[in-house]
Amino acid sequence: EIYQKMLAALRYDDFAYNREAHNAYIGKRPNADGITRILYRCPDCRRVHTLLVEGDAVVCRACGYRVRVNEYYELIGDAGRPVPASIDEWYKWQRRCVAREIQSPDFSLEASGTLCTLRTDKLVRSPKNRLPLSVGKAYLTPSGLSFRGEKDGQPADFLFEAKGLYSMTYSTKGFLEFYYNNEYYMLVPEDGAHCLVEWTLASEEIHNLYDEKWREACADVYEYEKGEHYEQIG
Repeated sequence: EIYQKMLAALRYDDFAYNREAHNAYIGKRPNADGITRILYRCPDCRRVHTLLVEGDAVVCRACGYRVRVNEYYELIGDAGRPVPASIDEWYKWQRRCVAREIQSPDFSLEASGTLCTLRTDKLVRSPKNRLPLSVGKAYLTPSGLSFRGEKDGQPADFLFEAKGLYSMTYSTKGFLEFYYNNEYYMLVPEDGAHCLVEWTLASEEIHNLYDEKWREACADVYEYEKGEHYEQIG
């Protein structure tokens, strides 16, 4: 009972608040600018990595879906097509999709790039602070993260089991970072413009397969029970 009261007290939704307050956000760039760093799945055709930004709108190049982000950070879509209630709900829906997909043993994300850690010999600014460990390809599956590559012409493979990999945090600088056994790592993909949030969501949900307490805590926040019922028809 105390835990439920704490959840209720801590729960806060900026977008729900602003539907009442109606504060306008006016900047030098359209409010949709950069939003495809966190949104990568089309609410209409369900395809991934097909979204792009055109002015103040998010557009799917696969099906033509279009939704505008107005000055109140509300999503305004075309009549008859699905529109998530908010950016937050769109993001949570992406997580629910991933949570189902990682249940399949065939689930896999792949990316070519470099696995790095931090230099410890002296302090230098990024990206010069990176110490390359291997150059090759990363694979994220329900069993964890593996990296198969080489360094100085020799094989240099790494394995990070899912139970010890809590999350792969997406940096706006275009790479993923994570801790494993108290060691810090960076996965720097060749395609720095590629949306990496799917890796963050997938790594967290894969970890939840092996950590019941963490899974239960996430269920209180991410509302998995909503399933597909995320959209309102504009």
